[in-house]
Amino acid sequence: MSPATSSSTRNPARATPWPSSVNAISPCRPRPVPPSSRSTLLWRASRTGPTGSASCRVCPSPRPAWRPSRGRPSGSSTKRVVSVAADHGPGTGPGAAPVTTRRRGEGRRPGLRPLLVAALAVYALDQLTKWWALETLADGHTIELVGSLRLRLVFNTGAAFSLGSGFGPLVGVVVLAIVVVLIRAGRTAPDTRTAVVLGVVAGGAVGNLSDRLLRDGDGFLSGAVVDFIDLRWWPVFNVADIAVVCGGLALALVLGRGSPSPPAPGSPDGT
Repeated sequence: MSPATSSSTRNPARATPWPSSVNAISPCRPRPVPPSSRSTLLWRASRTGPTGSASCRVCPSPRPAWRPSRGRPSGSSTKRVVSVAADHGPGTGPGAAPVTTRRRGEGRRPGLRPLLVAALAVYALDQLTKWWALETLADGHTIELVGSLRLRLVFNTGAAFSLGSGFGPLVGVVVLAIVVVLIRAGRTAPDTRTAVVLGVVAGGAVGNLSDRLLRDGDGFLSGAVVDFIDLRWWPVFNVADIAVVCGGLALALVLGRGSPSPPAPGSPDGT
């Protein structure tokens, strides 16, 4: 008998390979152990206790194929999350609250800036036209325009359109109270359009109020208001009167229509 044949007969474990099925099923793949190290393995098994495993001490358990990353997420995972959120959308779960969209600028109050800008513009135009009327029409000169419209200087001690000539101081106090109310309303105006309309009315009221304060008169708020626009079939008026009347009509229209309601979440405009 040859030496190779005798060695294979004496130690069949070294010549016989492990089956492929064992390699595929066993999570801890055993390794062939030479005869000289078996005593060492038995000694280690006795040291590990009754639950220890000599084969698992030799071959550690395999690590999981995937573990969570401790760093920043990769670009691919971020793209997957974004795509899922875009497909399903926020608030699509059974217990999620409905999500409402808000247009840019919606929900903000404009404050006093639009009101003050509109009021200053109307006041400046009113005072400029009154100054021109005093310089041009002071000597009783009349300028004929289109049809019955003409420019003629008139001093009014009453209310708008030359009404209530004997109640100048009372009209001045009422106008002052109206200006205060308009300014307070402008601070809580729901939108810029309402604030601008309030500013137009306030600018016209301040224009006539300044005439009562600064023009010569018999007492407090008894000065005369400068009027110069004459239609011949209507009392003479000025730019401040136009601002008060037109601004009041526009304010009634704006408040009557109300602010546009936000679209519903399920409507085409709300998606």
